[in-house]
Amino acid sequence: MKPIGAGLACFDDKSRKALIVKSGYKDHWSLPGGVCDENESPKSTAMREAFEEVGINARSENVSLIGVEYNYISRAEHDRIYFVFATSLSESSRLTLQSDEIDQARWASIDELRELSSNFGVLKIAADWIENGTVQYADFGV
Repeated sequence: MKPIGAGLACFDDKSRKALIVKSGYKDHWSLPGGVCDENESPKSTAMREAFEEVGINARSENVSLIGVEYNYISRAEHDRIYFVFATSLSESSRLTLQSDEIDQARWASIDELRELSSNFGVLKIAADWIENGTVQYADFGV
């Protein structure tokens, strides 16, 4: 079975920036997120992971689907489906980093999100949604 994951793009309405995280075990920046647990919906996963990784307690009614990414990860020799959700959050919000998993968190502009997206479309999906409200499906590594 394909791994299914989800991430939460926490964005600031005023600055139009999104919160990104750097995990100690990854070589790239991403959104707070992770793999769905058994019998857990992608939306619930995104909300749980944001709470676990950075202490964001998003309310379900304020979380919306903004994109889906299919990605073949050659180094892991598998493919995955990743759901991207969004919620509004002020840059001044207090963050609590999960010290055993998250090394850094910061706010990134639309241009920075695009620069950092490399072959992962999650950050590009977030950038496009913040800029023009586009909901996307993206194929990467196909």
